[in-house]
Amino acid sequence: MGEQIAETILSALRGSEDGRTMKVKALRKLVLLQLSEDAEDKSAKKRFKKAVQSLEATNKLTLNDEGLIKLKKSETSKYLEKKKSKKRKLEGKSKGGNDDDEVDKNVSSKQKKSEEESEESAGAAAGFTIDTEKRQEEANDGATEDHADDSNDTADDVNKNVPCKGNPTGVTRLFIGNLPFKVDEASLRDFLPGECTHIKWITDKETGRFYGSAFIEMRNSKDAADAMGINGAELMGRKLKLNYAPARE
Repeated sequence: MGEQIAETILSALRGSEDGRTMKVKALRKLVLLQLSEDAEDKSAKKRFKKAVQSLEATNKLTLNDEGLIKLKKSETSKYLEKKKSKKRKLEGKSKGGNDDDEVDKNVSSKQKKSEEESEESAGAAAGFTIDTEKRQEEANDGATEDHADDSNDTADDVNKNVPCKGNPTGVTRLFIGNLPFKVDEASLRDFLPGECTHIKWITDKETGRFYGSAFIEMRNSKDAADAMGINGAELMGRKLKLNYAPARE
C-alpha cells in the first residue's frame, strides 16, 4: 500500500499545474480520493505522511515550511527522459525507425501542449457548468412523446444497484482522475461508455482551481462496470485513472 501511495503522489505532482508543486493538504486529499480512501481518516493521513517522508528520504521530492511539496528537478528530468525514450521506441516500431531528430520534435511538441493545458487549468472550473433545466425539459419531452420510456426508466431504477459482472457490489459512483485540464462535460460524457447522469468536478475550495479529477454517477451498475473498462485509456493525451467510489452518505 505504501508503494501505491508513493506512486500516486508522484503521479499527482506530475499532473499539477506546473508539473511539480502542490500544497500538502490539497495533494493529500487528491491522492487519498484517487485511492478511494477517506481524506479525513487519521490512519490514511499517517500512511500519506509516511509515503511523503519516504520519497523525501530518497531525494525524489521536498517539503518546505510553507507546506509546499515539490518534485526534485532530477526526478522530473528522469520521468521526462523515460517518456522520451518510450516515445522513440514506439515511433521506431510504427514508422520503421525514423530519425531521432524527428521523434524529438514530436515529443517536444507534445510536452509544449501539456504545458499549455496546465497554464489554462486555473480557469477550467469555470467552464464546467451543467444545464440542468435544459436536460429536465428534454426528459419531460421524451416522457410525453413515448410512454414506453417510462417503463424502461422504472426498470433501470430497479436494477440501478444490482451486482453484475465486473461490479460485484453494484456501485454506480466512480472516481476518475488524471483528467486533462481542458476537459469539459460534453467531451467527458462522449468518451464514457454507458450513460453518465451526474458529474461533480473536484476543485480547490479556496482558489477554485480544477484538480483534474471528478466523481461521476452512472445510470446503473452495468454502465459503471462498462465505464471502468476505460481505466488507463487516454483522453486528450492523458491516461485516465478510474476507481469505484463509496456511496455518498
